[in-house]
Amino acid sequence: MADNQVLLQYESGLLIPFNFALFLILWGLVFAIVMDPYLKKWQRSILLAVSVVVASLILQGQLDTYFGIFKISRLGRILLAAYGYQMRPLVVAMFIRLLDQENKKKWIWVLVIINALLYATAPFSGITFSFTEDLHFVRGPLGYSCYVISLALLLCLLGLSIFKFGRTKRWETVTPIGIVVLILGAVAMDYIVSDAQWISYLTISMVCSCVFFYIWIHVQFAREHDRALRAEQEVQFKIAQVQPHFLYSVLSTIQSLCMTNPDKAREVTERFGTYLQQNNDSLNVDQLIPFSKELEHTKTYVELEMERFPNFRIEYDVKEEDFLVPALSLQPLVENAIRQDERVREAGLIRVSASREGDNYEIIVWDNGTGFQNGSAHVSDPLHIDVKNVRERIVNMCGGTMVMETFPTDGTIVTIKIPVKQSKTS
Repeated sequence: MADNQVLLQYESGLLIPFNFALFLILWGLVFAIVMDPYLKKWQRSILLAVSVVVASLILQGQLDTYFGIFKISRLGRILLAAYGYQMRPLVVAMFIRLLDQENKKKWIWVLVIINALLYATAPFSGITFSFTEDLHFVRGPLGYSCYVISLALLLCLLGLSIFKFGRTKRWETVTPIGIVVLILGAVAMDYIVSDAQWISYLTISMVCSCVFFYIWIHVQFAREHDRALRAEQEVQFKIAQVQPHFLYSVLSTIQSLCMTNPDKAREVTERFGTYLQQNNDSLNVDQLIPFSKELEHTKTYVELEMERFPNFRIEYDVKEEDFLVPALSLQPLVENAIRQDERVREAGLIRVSASREGDNYEIIVWDNGTGFQNGSAHVSDPLHIDVKNVRERIVNMCGGTMVMETFPTDGTIVTIKIPVKQSKTS
């Protein structure tokens, strides 16, 4: 009965256009994957591989139907069926790999290989399945191994999807969960209407799943790109905030000297001009720069400030300077320390140190000012917006940390830690 129904559909031309539509969807997907410049190399490789495998399953289903209708080649029917059983768990494993970005679930490939080896015995043994001489299917004692392995892989995919959703709380992460439901539903439909179907619902669901996974990966990339773009814009804005503040401070120093010591003002102006010429790149870059340049920047700034505020001294203990930092990361901290000392101390003291401590480069700026009145660092205070900017650039640009501790009698300590692996100069 089933063969007669499928034969009528085959002869009426219903089967070929439907398969052509599925092939067309996969061809469009492959073209999009190849042309997409934003996919990672491993993502592109897996998406292309799974698309090719699913396309081959469509062809396998077409040939299997043809061989079954016209009773052609028992061995050919066995080889086609074995190929289908071997490839379906592979598709699910590749879906898992797309979700498992760190490639920690290596055991899934062991299951795929075991399944492939079991069904490779079909031409020689009936342990999984066989066909009688009149091409009737006979399931062997291990005939359900493909279903068991596929179910285990689907449960793994479902677990990863739920974990990812629980961690991110983003609704696009439900896409893999929907794919699992879609595949399980397709298997159920294949079982319910197996007497009349001429292309499996499972094959159709796999074509749709390929498209859904590609869309899901693109949504993730768009979100990450948008986040990175916003972070870059914030960094640009914050650097633009710091630069005018620094320039204003130096110009104020020169203005003050013009009234009290014109010769000194001329000397400081020349020094400032040289400084701007030599450090123009550092003042305008939004990338990491050598700490040695940032230290030079800071020392020049301190020399200029000491012309205006001679009531403090600064000590340097630099044991390591061959690493990278965000531009304008040390100078604002020293400037903040100068401002605190200048307000309340007759003889302020600032210490700047830099060293390597384990897996981090550590920069410490200490001053003996009175600190904040409540004994804690409120870097969100508008008076300390430059310090807040430094902290955010340390975090966003090099994955580091910045901690400010302030005490009414012991001054303020700012500690910056930058991971060595993200701050190498070469």
